[in-house]
Amino acid sequence: MVVSAVVPNEGTDHDRVVIEGSGFASPAAVRFKHDPARSVEVKSSTRIEATPPPRLLDESDSDDDGKTVDVTVTVGVATSPTSPNDEFTYVL
Repeated sequence: MVVSAVVPNEGTDHDRVVIEGSGFASPAAVRFKHDPARSVEVKSSTRIEATPPPRLLDESDSDDDGKTVDVTVTVGVATSPTSPNDEFTYVL
């Protein structure tokens, strides 16, 4: 399973995003860094629609990269690897 794109790749926690990739199945869990998405709809084996959770900064966040997070998909015990293609940036 792999995430090939997050569209749009920036937005707020109110924006719905499309996660494109392969190997998706229902039920799937989507995480934005460590936090679960507020809603997840598996549309096909290559497309998921999700709503990001509110962005909460933690101790590991720095001023430079605290707003950009990896988006991962978990189906069963398999989780997608992270890459620059799965990044989502929170904006005001």
